[in-house]
Amino acid sequence: MLEEMPQDRRNKTIHLTEKGRKDTEEILEKVKENENKAMEQLSESERETLMSLTKKYVTCFKDVMLKG
Repeated sequence: MLEEMPQDRRNKTIHLTEKGRKDTEEILEKVKENENKAMEQLSESERETLMSLTKKYVTCFKDVMLKG
């Protein structure tokens, strides 16, 4: 179910059914497992580089979004 937020109708809240919650949990568990498997294939140095660049990207992205 999709519900408008009373304070700002542009924002919406999604309410999942019980089946939707179960399916979401199963999907997210698979995503986490596969992410861990992929990260295990990187060296420690590669993981550090990935994390460093990801943090930089997120900071740059936030700056751009705030400037509009």
